Amino acid sequence: MTRIFVALTLAMVAAGCGRTPHESTPEQKAAVPVIVAEVRRMPLRASVEAGGTVSARETALVSSRIMAPVVSVLVAPGDRVREGQPVIRLDGRALSADHTRAEAAARAAEYGRRGADAAVASARSAVALAEVTHKRITRLHERRSATDAELDHAVAELAAARSRLDQAAAGLSGADAALESSTAGATAAAVTRSWATITAPFAGVVTQKLVEPGNMAVPGAPLLRIESEGAPRVEVRLDASRAAHVRPGDVVTASIEPQGGTPVAAPGRVVEVARAVDAGAQTFLVKADLSETAGVPAGTFARLRFPGPERMALAVPLTAIVRQGQLTSVFVVEGDRTHLRLVTTGTPDGERVEVTAGLEPGERVVLSPAPTLADGARVNATRAAGSESAPSAPGGADLGRAGEQ
Repeated sequence: MTRIFVALTLAMVAAGCGRTPHESTPEQKAAVPVIVAEVRRMPLRASVEAGGTVSARETALVSSRIMAPVVSVLVAPGDRVREGQPVIRLDGRALSADHTRAEAAARAAEYGRRGADAAVASARSAVALAEVTHKRITRLHERRSATDAELDHAVAELAAARSRLDQAAAGLSGADAALESSTAGATAAAVTRSWATITAPFAGVVTQKLVEPGNMAVPGAPLLRIESEGAPRVEVRLDASRAAHVRPGDVVTASIEPQGGTPVAAPGRVVEVARAVDAGAQTFLVKADLSETAGVPAGTFARLRFPGPERMALAVPLTAIVRQGQLTSVFVVEGDRTHLRLVTTGTPDGERVEVTAGLEPGERVVLSPAPTLADGARVNATRAAGSESAPSAPGGADLGRAGEQ
């Protein structure tokens, strides 16, 4: 038994002595080159978030202007329509009869106007004849070839002819007014008759049908819903303190969460900020148009992120953040060693992100760490190129002066 123990001991010693001098321990491994940046305070723009729903930029609830039975519905949900395309036909027989009556009245007024014009022409001829007769009788009376009675008769005939001309002119003016009124009535009747055919107000897609043939169309009651195609719009409501920092033209980011799908991000731009506050909710309506590539169905929930006011905060480049599931961490370089440290981050601002816990100003973090970089690894740190031009906060350290050559 003693011989066996001695033999095992000698074998272990021989194995230990057989290690070559070129093999190294983990502590003797070559330093990994990394790029570092210094944690510092810098101006960051806080963001404002609000939830809303996606809608089309144009939405129309098509309704009737008259009360009439629905004869036919020419489209169905999902159909694409052109601007001015007929979508619903109503019973317009009564409107057609009114239009026919109005056109007949317009024609009668036209004939009456022609008669009044002829009466004026006749009256003018009578006046011309009376004037010639009056002049001739006047000359004869001066030569005592005509009696006083004949002169009086000529004067009376001239006055009567001029009176009939005035009367005919007044009749012509009345005929003109009647013609204008009847023509306008015929035009109005034609417009009213056209209301029996309801058309699409713009090009888009029919999303909802709210009427069937045989139903009674009532003015103002919706019959169809039509939405425009293309880039969608998101409408949210902000309270007064947050809406004060939002302006038309601001670039926003929308996080769209379709039902049963993966959330997607889409850029957008604020197009309208209401100037009147909602009396009940004390909020302002804000509208933002999304990009053309955002195509999502209307009614989908979306969250808009608006740019807020600037403030000083501790920040690091986004490339320094390492995410593992729900954990967020960074590699901090102390001396020539890395230490994986958990941090709490805020909202990103461009290529930077606020760090609310886990770091102190002046510490160095690794940018774009390799997947193989481990906690406690020996590194050769180099400062981030070009970061020395980044602005620094009063009393803070420059982001680009954290590395070592």
